[in-house]
Amino acid sequence: MKKNLKKLAAMLLALTMALSVTGYAAAGEDADAEQTEPAEEAADAKQAGPAEEADEEQTADEAEEAARIARVVLDLTEEGLAALPCIGEKTEECSTIALLNDTGDDITAINIKSSEDTEWSDNILAEDYVFEDGEPALLCWEAEEGVLYDLQFTFSDWTVGVAHDVDFADTPGAELHRQWNGLPYLVYISLSTREKVDTSEAEQARAEAEIAAGTWAYGGGSSSGGSSSSSGGGSSSGGSSSGGGEGCLDDALFW
Repeated sequence: MKKNLKKLAAMLLALTMALSVTGYAAAGEDADAEQTEPAEEAADAKQAGPAEEADEEQTADEAEEAARIARVVLDLTEEGLAALPCIGEKTEECSTIALLNDTGDDITAINIKSSEDTEWSDNILAEDYVFEDGEPALLCWEAEEGVLYDLQFTFSDWTVGVAHDVDFADTPGAELHRQWNGLPYLVYISLSTREKVDTSEAEQARAEAEIAAGTWAYGGGSSSGGSSSSSGGGSSSGGSSSGGGEGCLDDALFW
C-alpha cells in the first residue's frame, strides 16, 4: 500500500514539474513573440522610411528639373514662371505646361481631350480672355498618367488647328507655332530625354494622311474662293479647292 502511494506521489510530482516546464516554455515563446513583433515593425519602418524619402526626393528633383526646363524654353526667370497667368483651373492634382503662343495669331479658345476620345472639353480660356500672340501662360489640366492629349486651338482669324499626342508629364514648357499652311505644332525639351522635340513633321504627315483618307476635319470640304467652315468649328477666308480633300495640303486646309 505504501509503495503504491509513493509511486502515485512520484507520478504527481513528475506531472507537476512537466506542466511547469511547459508553462515556462509557452511564456517564453509569448515573450519572444512580443519582442520579435516590435523588432520586425521597427525593421520594416526603417526600410520603408528611406524608400519613401527617396521617392519624395525624386519627385522634388523632377519638379525642380521640370521648372528649370520650362524657364529655359520660355526664357523666363523663376519669378517670371511663377507669375504666369493660368489657363484652365489650377489645382493640386493638375499638370501644367508653360506655353508660349508664338503662332503669329491670338488664340480665342482652347479645348482639350485625350487622344483616344472624340469629345472635346469646353473652352478652358476664361471668359473674355484672349491668349495673345507672343505671350506665355501656364496651361493647366488634370492629365492622367500615361495618357496623351490633343490640344485644339481656335485662332483670331477663326481657323482651328490641333496639336496631337501631347504628354503633359514630359512637356514642362513648350513653344506653340504654326506652319506655313496653318498647322500648329510644338517645340519643347523632353523631360525624360532632355532632348529638343519638334512636332512639325509629325503634324504635317498626320494631316496629309487624313486628307488622303478623306477624314480631315479642318477644312476638308469644298470652297469657291470665299470662306469655308470646318467641322472643328473654324473657318477662313481665301483659298480654293475642288478636290474635297485631294491635292495640295494648303488647298485642303484653306489657310
